[in-house]
Formats: sequence, structure tokens, C-alpha cells
Amino acid sequence: MATKAKSQQPQQDNDVKADAIEASAQSSISVENLDFSLYPYDVLVKLKERIEKEMDRQREKAIADLKKEMTEKAKALGVSIQFVLNVSSSTSPAEGVTPKKKRADAGIKQEPYYVNPQNSGEFAFKRGKKPTWFDQLVKSGVDPETLRIKND
Repeated sequence: MATKAKSQQPQQDNDVKADAIEASAQSSISVENLDFSLYPYDVLVKLKERIEKEMDRQREKAIADLKKEMTEKAKALGVSIQFVLNVSSSTSPAEGVTPKKKRADAGIKQEPYYVNPQNSGEFAFKRGKKPTWFDQLVKSGVDPETLRIKND
């Protein structure tokens, strides 16, 4: 009988420890009370990596839960999730569509590329809308290359 009580003791200890761990995980932990100076650098790095992995896991779970909840509510209303979010399915970021990239030379001042032969103070640039004088000359049969500013 005594041996049976002794064999149950380690199991009870393990159960108590597991309950304590679960309770501490569910309760809010005060980060202010943690003393990180007690840990060596390599342990802190590993701890940081584990925390980041757990944060990523919980974020992905929260996103999945949100998608599920929104889909269920949209379905209950008889509409698609794209309708609710007012987006087309082809432009949804979740579909892997990347946003349009800016030009490498965006924001850099352009040098004049074409000059008006009738008024040397008027210029046109390689990018963007061409001025009226440029369009009129091209329509009248002038080759745009003859209007180009030569940088020798």
C-alpha cells in the first residue's frame, strides 16, 4: 500500500507542476518584473528568437481566425468577402498581387530632352505629357529626333 502511494506521488507532482505552468501562461505576466540581466547574451538571443516565432505563430492564427469569422458573417449575409471589403478579387493583396513599384528615377529632376525650334526657351521632357507645340510639330511631319537636344 505504501508503494502505491509513493508511485502516485510523482504523478501528482507532475500534475501540480503542469497546472502551475498552465495557470502562469494564462495569467498576465508583468514584463517589468523580469530581470533580463540575469541571463547571458546567447540565452537572450535564443529567447528573442523563440518569442518572435511565437508572435508570428499567434499573428497567423489571429489572421486565420479573422478570415474565418469574416467569411462566415459574409456568407450569412449572402455576399462575398470581396464585396464586404469593396475590392475586386484580382487586386486583393492576399492573392499575391504586389503594389506598383516606383520608378528608379522618380523624384529626380529631368533634364530637357526636346527644344522648340521656334522658341528656344520652350522645352519638352522625355517622360510625361508633351507640350502642345511638340505635338503640333510632330503632327505636321517633323521628326522628333530633329527637336532633340544634342549633348555632345
